[in-house]
Amino acid sequence: MTNNTSTNNELFSSTITAIRFPSAVLIVMLHTFIVDESIYGKVYVSSTDYPWLKTICHVLKADFGEAAVPLFFFISGFLFFYNTHFDLTVYQKKIKKRIYSLLIPYLIWNTLFFIFVHSLQLIYPSLADNHKPLTELGWKGILDAYWNLSEGLIPLWFVRDLIIINFFTPIIYYLIKKSKGTFCIILAVLYFANIFVYQPGLGMRCSFYYVLGATLSLSDMNLMESIFRRRYWIYALSFLLIICDTILWRNNHQTNIYINRLVLLMMVFTYFCSFYQLCSHGYQANKQLAESSFFVFVFHMFIIYIPVKMWVFIFPVNGITALAMQLFIPILIGYLCAYIYLYLKKSFPSFTRVVAGGR
Repeated sequence: MTNNTSTNNELFSSTITAIRFPSAVLIVMLHTFIVDESIYGKVYVSSTDYPWLKTICHVLKADFGEAAVPLFFFISGFLFFYNTHFDLTVYQKKIKKRIYSLLIPYLIWNTLFFIFVHSLQLIYPSLADNHKPLTELGWKGILDAYWNLSEGLIPLWFVRDLIIINFFTPIIYYLIKKSKGTFCIILAVLYFANIFVYQPGLGMRCSFYYVLGATLSLSDMNLMESIFRRRYWIYALSFLLIICDTILWRNNHQTNIYINRLVLLMMVFTYFCSFYQLCSHGYQANKQLAESSFFVFVFHMFIIYIPVKMWVFIFPVNGITALAMQLFIPILIGYLCAYIYLYLKKSFPSFTRVVAGGR
């Protein structure tokens, strides 16, 4: 029994390690805009000229890329309660750890990006045209950049929400234990009904997946084995839902948002099953790449606009090259960020450890 438990724990750990870097690259894909992107005032790849490309990009982003966000919330909720007897001492220890792994990097990266953008406005304004000049913000606008993030590092909304929900874990633990799954079902209803979805920290796009992961972590069932046994049903349902979501999206049907949320839920399990299967057959992820995933997540926003805006001057512009860039640029940026991280870790270990949250 002990050997089986140990093997399952190792397989779970390997699966989490394997998921991390690819998920970070999927986040980069969400911020890689090729179709209908204005480059120095000109749209080189129009959805009118390439409607099929717009559809493919929708699938890549809205179905595959977007699922990386709830996947991270799901994993975070699962890991917070994984293999531990949760009590006040454990809670205090975990919160203290997350101050270093989440809060401090959140403040540092938001500050660095804010300085970066407003320096860029002075040097190369066209690369920062989505942000207000510093003179128009005022102190209220500057402070607001750390909450609403419209003038800050937008992907950090995920870290902001994770910081907030972690403080409520004693309440989450109590509700999960007392409700025996009902609490998670209530959040699911709110999430799919599009109620209270986007509120910082406790909105359903964060709390539903976090609580789902926490609920499975606190249950007696073996998460991986239970999901994995149903993998073919999960793969088939995900495929059918993606087709349905795409058709509804192309026809501008209002129910598209509800189907898309079903897609995201099923894709969370699809990714888990896929990487679990790989790891169960002996796949070993590159631990250095996995370790760099947080750095990739935050740093890519500093450099993503360079290839997005420059590729049209290097390659012939057509539907095939545009699709290739939509796929290639996130991978390029992901590996580039990873190598920058490894260089910084080697050259400035203390600094890198702080900005990467001790990872």
